[in-house]
Amino acid sequence: MTTLTANNPLMVTIKNVYGTEMIYPANSVAQIFADIARQKTLSRETLKLAKALGYEIQVQQPALKLA
Repeated sequence: MTTLTANNPLMVTIKNVYGTEMIYPANSVAQIFADIARQKTLSRETLKLAKALGYEIQVQQPALKLA
């Protein structure tokens, strides 16, 4: 199990699902916050609260795949 400390960044991936922006956890720290909220995705409010606790929010960018 991951130990929560403010030194660990909270990493998320943002996807557009049917025109709605969804924020998915991308590491174990973000997954713990989603589990606490009892959601599969994270809300902006949850991220604001995590930031208030001292967590750094990082957004993973999708990789561009070229043939």
